[in-house]
Amino acid sequence: MLFPDLNELDLRYRSQAKARPQVVVSIATAFNMSDHNYQKISDFIQSVERLYPTLQGTAPVGQIDLQINPIEYHLVHLIGWQLLNLEQQQLDTCNEYLQTGGVILIEVPTNGSILTEDIKNLIAYHFEIPLQSWQELSRNHPLRTKPFLFAGLPHIDEELLRISNAGGIILVEGELSAAWGLDDNLTLDRNDIRTAQELGIDFLHFALQRRQMTQLIIHN
Repeated sequence: MLFPDLNELDLRYRSQAKARPQVVVSIATAFNMSDHNYQKISDFIQSVERLYPTLQGTAPVGQIDLQINPIEYHLVHLIGWQLLNLEQQQLDTCNEYLQTGGVILIEVPTNGSILTEDIKNLIAYHFEIPLQSWQELSRNHPLRTKPFLFAGLPHIDEELLRISNAGGIILVEGELSAAWGLDDNLTLDRNDIRTAQELGIDFLHFALQRRQMTQLIIHN
């Protein structure tokens, strides 16, 4: 029964028999659990296994302050202003995290041109990694092809995303994570939500591969 009454069996949350996922991937953020951004990321993690059954996201989403290397997480999600407000020791921790194969996903609003330029300058100066635009990436780059194929970048809520990559850094100009769950006004198109989640899964898949390849190099 979908709406059990008092003293009736409630089977809605019973685990169903299913194939075990091949890999488990973890994500962390600097937001706390009461922030709506944290909830959107949590919604995304819950959708991963349904959209791509061989991959499972760990819940709950991790919370970090980047005082220590978050090596247990495959991907760390930051908003642009969070990155710019990091202290030098925290930036050094981010660098160490990248060296162990981690991926940092940074989001900035589409109208934040000054903020975006500041972040690009920080990446070039502190991390010393050249950014490549989506158009400059190889047509076979995993961010574009695995497991979901993206030729051009999608529009989310009628805003065109812009994505750049620098080693383990993914810079997104646009409200990608805002479409990972239900928006407050319930106005997002179902296709926007599904597209945003599939692109996010490509990011997780890339993070998983990057960690595996980096660890193989470190231990050989």
